[in-house]
Amino acid sequence: VAESEGKTVARVPTHYSVIRSKDELTHWTAQRLLDNTKLLSVDCEWHGRDHVDGELRSVQLCWADGHAIYIRFRDDQRNFVFDCSYAEAGAVLAALWNQPGLKLVGHHISADLPWLHHWLKLPFYNKAILDTEFAYQCVNEHGDRGLERMSLRYSDLGRYEFDLEQWKKENKGMADDGYGLIPDKIIIPYACADVDVPFRAYPKLKRALEQQGMWGYYSGIKNPFVTNVFT
Repeated sequence: VAESEGKTVARVPTHYSVIRSKDELTHWTAQRLLDNTKLLSVDCEWHGRDHVDGELRSVQLCWADGHAIYIRFRDDQRNFVFDCSYAEAGAVLAALWNQPGLKLVGHHISADLPWLHHWLKLPFYNKAILDTEFAYQCVNEHGDRGLERMSLRYSDLGRYEFDLEQWKKENKGMADDGYGLIPDKIIIPYACADVDVPFRAYPKLKRALEQQGMWGYYSGIKNPFVTNVFT
């Protein structure tokens, strides 16, 4: 067990893996279809000014507590290393992504959806069911909405960003334009935790919103605004 904000939290084994090829992505997608997956947590890592002029380094997806993949499009020297194009990879994912009823969660998901849409051609409109940042704002408008705080509140992953923050301190300026140069050994576990935390937080935040009588407001008004409109 682990301590999270004074409460005992059962440890969840983590199963994080790297997808390096179209065949591996095809196999993962087929398995999720067999499992009838209906909820994904999503996140991207990138380098550059924006989703048009920048480089999509990776896409992370989580489909169960402690289970996440890192789709490694670029290495830590910004070289494209996947064995098919972004568009081809997106076409593989689309078989799952476009399934009726599949929904997305994320943390400030409007920052990630443009990359997924522009590079992988995956639609975003009405796909997100909850954004942990803004859902927590409804639950506690004065609380810290950072993802590292979500980790402490809703998971046993603790301050998983420590190695990344330490590297950034020791390599001043190298992350100013994005995370394209962060070493793989640091970015991959960090990025997988970045999708694991929102997935674990989702049911707890939904329950808190329901208990406060806020779910109707969040799902009907705020969520479409901070996902569709912000994107």
